[in-house]
Amino acid sequence: MKPRHIILFILTMFQLRAHTATGATTITLQPDGTGTSNGDSFVTTGPSNNLTGNNYGAAGALAVSAALSKGTFDSLLRFDLSSAASSLNTTYGVGGWNIDSISLQLTTSTVNNAIFNASQTGIFDVSLISSNSWTEGTGNPNTPSASGVKWTDMSGLLSGAQSLGAFTVANVGDGVTASYALTPSNSLLTDLFSGGQASFALTADPSDSTVSALFNSRNFGTASRRPALIITASATPEPGRAMLLLFGAACTLGMRRQRAANQ
Repeated sequence: MKPRHIILFILTMFQLRAHTATGATTITLQPDGTGTSNGDSFVTTGPSNNLTGNNYGAAGALAVSAALSKGTFDSLLRFDLSSAASSLNTTYGVGGWNIDSISLQLTTSTVNNAIFNASQTGIFDVSLISSNSWTEGTGNPNTPSASGVKWTDMSGLLSGAQSLGAFTVANVGDGVTASYALTPSNSLLTDLFSGGQASFALTADPSDSTVSALFNSRNFGTASRRPALIITASATPEPGRAMLLLFGAACTLGMRRQRAANQ
């Protein structure tokens, strides 16, 4: 390709880019209780390690608690990211967008079953786990199931988990919604760009021995109070003006040398 053709090609490409979407786009993933690509569940030891083999995947709540009188509680959430990736690819083009922020939105719930510890403000951790193959299950606090994810699965699921941040739940009253800004790992970004799945673990922070919080699950009746993953993305920045000027100068120099050679 001749230098002048290269310049025309570059100018045309940037004119096309100028007409693509450049503003930020926010996508909220808030699954209901149907389907298997999404999922959530709490697990617990019970007060005397007597509930480690139980599944509670159909419960209306998720729980995070340090080792208190009713036991230790962890929770898992799985989000299908395919719709987010598809939407962003449509808006910006494949490979044409970057992630600006990812937040996990949770809404607190009051204790309504004797299985749970009393609610107490404190610090909990959010981690990305590598496995998305865990089964949500159909158990609940009144009728637990033996199939589906259980406390006995957690040590394996948490092995190699990547921290996405430690957060304070400052109000454990009923219906308090808060968004927790995650620090995305490379694995989470890869999952999002590829439109895969992402599984998160909620655990009590090791520094907090009294935290205990309940959050509504995806099975909760009010849609706005279910867990949500909020993703904000924008177009990949175009090359800077200085780079364009440098490239243009190089092409101009090449054209002058070609002319001189033809004389």
